[in-house]
Amino acid sequence: MSKLPLLFVLAATFLTANAISLEQIDSKLNSIVTELAVLKKDQSETKAEISETKQLVKDLKRDFQLAFSKQVSKRFECDRISSNLTTLSNGKKYWIPAQNASISLSWYKAKEMCEKNAMRLASPKTSEELELLSQKAASHFEEDAAFWLSASDVGQQPGDFHWHGGDVLPRNSHLWFYSSYVSEPDVNSQVTRACVYAKPSAKLYDAPCGASYLVFCQQDDACIFD
Repeated sequence: MSKLPLLFVLAATFLTANAISLEQIDSKLNSIVTELAVLKKDQSETKAEISETKQLVKDLKRDFQLAFSKQVSKRFECDRISSNLTTLSNGKKYWIPAQNASISLSWYKAKEMCEKNAMRLASPKTSEELELLSQKAASHFEEDAAFWLSASDVGQQPGDFHWHGGDVLPRNSHLWFYSSYVSEPDVNSQVTRACVYAKPSAKLYDAPCGASYLVFCQQDDACIFD
């Protein structure tokens, strides 16, 4: 057998074997490049997620500090005014002006004054509470003194009364004053807002919110801490 053909066969076999090996290597390299690209993308996304998480933690920390600061400030304001409040038999606390310093304001001004001092206008939603406040008013103010309460139709349709907090005060509620001559509420106007006040008679009345009556504030629910 001639040596020359044998050399050709060996050479062809060697080149074929190396060609397969190079294809495998090239394929493996391409696979590695693809995996590296995926890893680089994942790393970039991870960095972005870490950055977003850090910002979220920073925002939460800021919000917590702000909320805590407001809570401390609110607690301080509540404690400051609490010493001037009177606790009635219903367990709720009220602020009533000194007898020699009674203040008559419009409903808007009365509401503003209460809220500036961590309180709100009183909201006697039951006959018992209205009777309790009326008795206190009778012993504290003049015999027929009127004092504002939180209910009004401000921001609502005329005659659609709501208490502070949104509870409805129906026009047919038994809390309204009624007689054969007068039936409350009786402010009928598409322009003038009607606000609710009470008298020592333990009944509700309405009047234009710009009228001037006494102020009867109640401790705000935000000042009731467990």
